Amino acid sequence: MSDSDIPTDSTTEKAPTSGVSDKRVVELLKGSQKLLNQHVRACIAKFISQWNHQLAHYAELSKNDVERRRILDDQRELQVNRTEFLRYFGGYLSECFVQFKRQNLYTETGEEYLNKDLSIISHDELEESVAISSIAHRAETSFASQLFLLAKRFSILQDDNPITHAGNPVSPVQFCVALRRAMTRLDLSINAKMLAYKAFDSIVVAELNELYREINAYLAGGDILPELYDTDESGRARILASPGMLPATKPMPSRIAGVVDDEVSSVVYQNKLMDAIRVLQSHVERYNNQRDYTGQAVYTEGQVVNAITALQQQMSSLTQQLDSGTALDIKASGAQGVINQLNDTLMDAEKNSGAINPHDLQIIDIVGLLFDYMLADDNLPDAIKTLLSHLHTPYLKLAFVDHDFFEQSEHPARLLLNSMAEAGSRWVSNDGSSQYDIYDKIKAIVTRILQGFQQDVRLFAELLLDFSQYTKQLSRRQELLERRATEKVQGEEKLREVKMQVNKEIRQRTDGKELPSAVLLFLLQPWSDYLAFILLRYNEGSEQWKQGLQIIDDTLWSIEPKVLAKDKTRQMAMHDDFMDALENGFQTIGYDKTKSKKLTDALLALQRMALQSKSVEPASAAMRDKLETLAQEKAGNAVMNIPITQEEQSILDNLRLIEFGTWFEFPDSQRLKLAWYNSNTSHYLFVDQDGKSVNTFTGIELARKMIASDARIIAGSTKPFFERALENIYKKLNITSPEKATEPSAPLATGASNDK
Repeated sequence: MSDSDIPTDSTTEKAPTSGVSDKRVVELLKGSQKLLNQHVRACIAKFISQWNHQLAHYAELSKNDVERRRILDDQRELQVNRTEFLRYFGGYLSECFVQFKRQNLYTETGEEYLNKDLSIISHDELEESVAISSIAHRAETSFASQLFLLAKRFSILQDDNPITHAGNPVSPVQFCVALRRAMTRLDLSINAKMLAYKAFDSIVVAELNELYREINAYLAGGDILPELYDTDESGRARILASPGMLPATKPMPSRIAGVVDDEVSSVVYQNKLMDAIRVLQSHVERYNNQRDYTGQAVYTEGQVVNAITALQQQMSSLTQQLDSGTALDIKASGAQGVINQLNDTLMDAEKNSGAINPHDLQIIDIVGLLFDYMLADDNLPDAIKTLLSHLHTPYLKLAFVDHDFFEQSEHPARLLLNSMAEAGSRWVSNDGSSQYDIYDKIKAIVTRILQGFQQDVRLFAELLLDFSQYTKQLSRRQELLERRATEKVQGEEKLREVKMQVNKEIRQRTDGKELPSAVLLFLLQPWSDYLAFILLRYNEGSEQWKQGLQIIDDTLWSIEPKVLAKDKTRQMAMHDDFMDALENGFQTIGYDKTKSKKLTDALLALQRMALQSKSVEPASAAMRDKLETLAQEKAGNAVMNIPITQEEQSILDNLRLIEFGTWFEFPDSQRLKLAWYNSNTSHYLFVDQDGKSVNTFTGIELARKMIASDARIIAGSTKPFFERALENIYKKLNITSPEKATEPSAPLATGASNDK
């Protein structure tokens, strides 16, 4: 599919709400598509070569001749149909731009199968869906910064509609699904397809961030949100804020800055964080020299696990604490308190005093710091913090019995904790009230872990699968309600924008002129309504709109004193058409007949005075101010005349860059999400945790609430809870480490886990 296939709306009468003409939208989309095509051409040959190499290697490792022949057949199929495969792949990617322009792009990864009867889904289909979902999610996390900026800019090209990954024409899922669709043109085994996804991930997807940078630069150069720039480590746009207002972003410490790069995957990043944390722990331990093991027996890992299990069993009141909303006492005492209790338990069990070895102490410290961060996390409601704090002991035991817990960023227990934290921040209030009974669902999981986890880590995978399916269904329901609320408000905002544009047109023609009350009343009330109707039904390029504006000019000219004979002749000649236009306008909007007659008579009287070369008496300043204020209120922009302080203006500027989905906290701990805002009218739509519309604030209303501490942004992040926690642990240890100034970046630069 070529660039020229991107459709235009030149045959329709639709006017973009974003202020970008349809012709310009098509031009920018074609330019973006061209950059995508260049990117694909630059790396696709390398991908094919890598895929072919992996097929050959897989054939060599085949266990039997049947398997080997199947792979060799796959290789031949790829070689023979390579051109057709690449043509379809490129075509499917180009089609994304066409669907985006038509505002019906929504690409599913196949995860949707998980909510259906798996018995009717083939194993191969499920494998491909899981592979695509995994690749797309990793890339979305790694490239969150640039994807966020792209979503904001593509939103401008689609009438300010929020853009999701499914609706972004260059998001990672589009590439993966294009590959999947192109491979259906070939007769390939599932093994060959899985090798393709592996090569595609490492060759094509890994380089997408450079494409995103190029498209962002291109769109910014095309005057599409040029004020947006690169993002901070949390993936949200960097915006400067006044203290206590918007959350000011902070750069990562210099020792870790080399790792925070969009081209480094979240998995690698988290692994390097763990390596650095262990190095810092060694520095702190060696410097403090607080643990002396001379002459002491060192407890084995098995003994420590048994002691943790004993502690878990001793907590007979855990379930009651959950019911009462009491935080776990053992957590409140910190990591040292846990160490002391473990030592007491070990001494009782072993009948001898001893010491916990340094490696085990490090694990205890990290888990303690993890839960310290949880209790301080601004994203989490207090009720969820209290609930999840009871997982400290089970997760401590998990860290000992499964060493992959801290090594694998996709460990089921980590993903479960991420999911519960995200669901809690999304659907639970500080007091524990929640939408969809999500609090009770999380509580049931916590209880299940407390009572059921011994040493079988499969329990976490089972709970994760169940909870993920549950929250996906809730997300769809919430998104549907939120979309309905947004669409309703967008319709109202469209009308408000139209009224603002009409008011602007009238003010441009009347400002600086002394006009009588009758003219101001006519222009700012009935004729303003008529022009709004015309603009909604047609567009600003229509003849009807031009004729409506011409009546304004004719009205203003007709009341000016006429001295020259030709001007008097012209005014008398235009009289009938002028009166017909007024009558048609009044009838169109259903204007009261009595009021319309009074206005018409008043205008005729003013025109007769003009023909007699007499000046008309202007409206008093008070009357004019009243009429213009009413018109502005009707247009929804009365706030524009309200004096704004420098502090308010600063917050307003920052609010214009805030992303959809940001959570705010209002009085009584009410949490509301910013679902959508209109940058033209400065109106912000907030929905509750159920996705239902709660309130719409103007920008100045919201800014003043923030200044008065009646509203605050909940410091959010696109990163999962566990990754944020590791970053926090690293920062704390980095401050504590005596060697932080002498070893600027070695641990993270090398990925080493040993003390140097």
